[in-house]
Amino acid sequence: MIRPRLAGFEVTGDSKRGGRLGWSGEHSEKTFHKFIAHTKEPGVIYWREAVADEIGQIGRPKNFDADEILELLPPPGLTAGEWQQAAYKECGVKESSFHRHRRKLAEQNRAFKSKVTGKWQPIQKPCGAKSVKSAKTGF
Repeated sequence: MIRPRLAGFEVTGDSKRGGRLGWSGEHSEKTFHKFIAHTKEPGVIYWREAVADEIGQIGRPKNFDADEILELLPPPGLTAGEWQQAAYKECGVKESSFHRHRRKLAEQNRAFKSKVTGKWQPIQKPCGAKSVKSAKTGF
């Protein structure tokens, strides 16, 4: 069984037939679990056994803030593709996460797609503007 982890993956051998794998732990005891991760060598792709102190530390946390993505959008606007590329370049946000946050910003009336230019633009509220109650929620 392979389970995703922050550090890579945890591979678990079958407890009934796992002994056939011949895996051993730190102190030469039989084990049915191994942690694997991607190599750190640039330009090379392969799996390697993860070192105990790096388990849970590899990679950037996958939590991105919509505000962080909105800050990348200049007032004149960007196309969705340009904005997504900026989010990936600056924050490492993957495409699916970007579009999820973009939809959330549009639903919250914090960004909109101009019908004239086709570009996404931030919605800038005037200073001291009161929030308008939503017809759906009443807030």
